Amino acid sequence: MLESLRSFLSGKTLLIFVTIMAIPFVFFGSTAVGTIFTTYGKVNGLEVSQADLNSANNTINQRLVDTYGDDFSIDQMPEDILLEMVKEEIISQKTLLSQTRDMGILVSEDAAKKGIMLSPNFQSGGQFDEIAFETAIRTQGYTPNDYITIVSEGMAKNYLIDSISSSFFTLDSEILDLAKLLEQERDITFTKIDFNSLKSTIQADLTEAEAYYSANSIEFYSDEARSMNYIMLNNNDYRSLVEVPENYLAEVVRKINLMNRLFIK
Repeated sequence: MLESLRSFLSGKTLLIFVTIMAIPFVFFGSTAVGTIFTTYGKVNGLEVSQADLNSANNTINQRLVDTYGDDFSIDQMPEDILLEMVKEEIISQKTLLSQTRDMGILVSEDAAKKGIMLSPNFQSGGQFDEIAFETAIRTQGYTPNDYITIVSEGMAKNYLIDSISSSFFTLDSEILDLAKLLEQERDITFTKIDFNSLKSTIQADLTEAEAYYSANSIEFYSDEARSMNYIMLNNNDYRSLVEVPENYLAEVVRKINLMNRLFIK
């Protein structure tokens, strides 16, 4: 149910433009990815909360499902690799959030609530369903306030990403590389071979021919052919052989006239 919204919050594919300065934080006593931090750390001065862990865990899980299919289970991933992926996700998201705050890009709580209420994931019959909302987010390990904060921060990060993605500028070095590419020349050397001359130089013995035939016998099949015998008859061929008795036609005419008189009477 939360697939599309989690996809929205996970950010868009873009060129990594932030140099990550990670302030160490530790995962303790973990037997699963959902284990709570025993020590909450900071990334670029921003506190890491349990909600951040849940968000990173959900994002990584959905990313793996999108990659490997719906049959994928997060339990199939080695724990050390999975924990490393979650930590990297938290570091990336917190560093990005730090950049938005440094640039003054903020999204109010009211704007985040409006975005949640307009999301089709939490609507029933075209209206916002508060019960469905709370049930869904608590299943994912969030409180309503945690989720509103995550949406607010996610919207701010996406504003920053969109502004960078839509901007266009060219470096001098890129212009020079493009000019070199357009002006470069290449010498091409090629050899022309007459197929018939080449074929005449190839000598194949019977063993090679039989081996090729066995491996490619279908190439030597011919189209199916059938023969057919038939007789053609023409009227003119037997018309002269028909004999009409003498007075036959006159007798037929007489009989017809007699029958006509009988019926007329």
